[in-house]
Parts: sequence; structure tokens; C-alpha cells
Amino acid sequence: MAGNRMVVIGMGYVGIPAAVLFADVPGFEVTGIQRNSKRSGWKIDYLNKGLSVLRFLPQNQGSLIL
Repeated sequence: MAGNRMVVIGMGYVGIPAAVLFADVPGFEVTGIQRNSKRSGWKIDYLNKGLSVLRFLPQNQGSLIL
């Protein structure tokens, strides 16, 4: 599976866990995309800082999604 690329659109309650699961598979490169809007653009800053945007994932585990 070398060289497989995946794009997950929407870094919310479905997109982040899906991206994490596929990123953990050897040979997959995963990119997450989030729209920079007034309602959900804050997620971009959180994710870039290694912080979790999911309430059920503790802040100190945000590095799992980078």
C-alpha cells in the first residue's frame, strides 16, 4: 500500500477519527481539510497547535492527530 493518499474533508466528530485511523495504517498519507469559516474556522488554529477540537479527547492527547 505504499504511496496511498487520502483527503478527509471536515475536521469534526467524524473527520478527525477517520483521519487518525487511516493515518495509523502503514503506507497511507492523510491530509485533513477544514473550511475557514466564522463557525468552524477556529478548528484550524487548534489543530495546528496540537490541541483537540473534540470534547471527548483530552487536550494532552491532541498530538495523536498531528
